[in-house]
Amino acid sequence: MSIKSKIGAVVKLITNYYWDIKLAGKNNTLSQDLPQMFNWSTTVQSIDYLYLIESLKSFSIGEKDVFLDLGSGKGRVLLYCNYKYNILGKKGILFHGAEINNEAYLLSKEISSKNYIIIDNVNALDNNYILQHRFNKILLFNPFDETVFLNFIQYLQKNIDYACSFLYVNISQ
Repeated sequence: MSIKSKIGAVVKLITNYYWDIKLAGKNNTLSQDLPQMFNWSTTVQSIDYLYLIESLKSFSIGEKDVFLDLGSGKGRVLLYCNYKYNILGKKGILFHGAEINNEAYLLSKEISSKNYIIIDNVNALDNNYILQHRFNKILLFNPFDETVFLNFIQYLQKNIDYACSFLYVNISQ
C-alpha cells in the first residue's frame, strides 16, 4: 500500500469517526459501537461520509420530497441527511430507510427515534413499499449486486407512474 493510500485511509477513518460522533452523539448506544460498527468487516457496508457528501452535491432534495435510503444499513445516510436538510436547513423532510438485514436494522433502530427518520425492516421491492410511500428521491449505495440493481430498475420502470429520481453511489468501480 502506498503512502498516499495510507494517508487517504487515515483521512477517511478520521472523517467517518468525526461525523459518526457528531451525528449519533457520544452518549448514544449507537455511537458506543461506532468504530466496530461502521467498518468494512461487518455484514453490511456503510458509506463513507466523503463519498456521501460529494454524491449529494448532484442530488437535489427539497421540502416536498419523500426520501428513501434503499438498503439503509446502519443509518449513516439518514443521520447525515437529517442533519443537512432538517437541522441545518430546517426543511422538515421525512427520511425513510429500508433495511432487509436484521443485524443492521437492529443497530440502526435507535436512530429512528430521531425526528424525521423512519427505518423499516423490509424488502423495499416487496409489498409495494415504494409505491405506498410514493418515494420520489431514492438513494442506493453499493454493494448491491447486478441482479438486485436490475430488479430495482425493472421495478421502477414497471410500477412508478410519478416523477422519481434516484442516486446510485458505487465506489467499487
